[in-house]
Amino acid sequence: MRGDVVAIFGKAVKGARDKAGLSQEEASKLIEEKYNVRLSSTYLSMIESGARKNLTVNVISAISTFFKLSAADVLSLLDLSSEKTQGFYEDKETEPWLELMGDMQEKGVPFEGIKKILTVYAESVYNIRKSTSEK
Repeated sequence: MRGDVVAIFGKAVKGARDKAGLSQEEASKLIEEKYNVRLSSTYLSMIESGARKNLTVNVISAISTFFKLSAADVLSLLDLSSEKTQGFYEDKETEPWLELMGDMQEKGVPFEGIKKILTVYAESVYNIRKSTSEK
C-alpha cells in the first residue's frame, strides 16, 4: 500500500512539473539550488514514476514547496506500513483533517510538524477503534 501512495505523490510531482513547463533536469537543478538538497534528474524521475519508495523529509519538503503541492499530496507519504495508519486515507472521517492540514501548510507550519500531528491522529483513531471492537 505504501507504494501506491508514493506513486500518487510521484504523479502529483510530475503533473506539477509538466504544468510548470520544466524538464526533470531543469526542475531538479532549480530545487537543488533553491533548497540546498541533493536531487538529480534521475532521482526526480524515480520519484515521479513511484520507483523511489523512501524519500527524506528534506526532499519531500523541497519538492512540495517548489511545486506548491497540497498537503494531501505531501501527506500521502505518511508511513502506511504501520498497521495503525494503513486505513487512514480510505476513511471518510479523515477528510476534514486533511483540509485542516492544508490550512496549516498554507500558514507556514513545517511539514514535519504536520506529519507528526497526522500520524498521532491516525494512530489514535486506530487505538480507539481497536479498543471498541474488543469489547
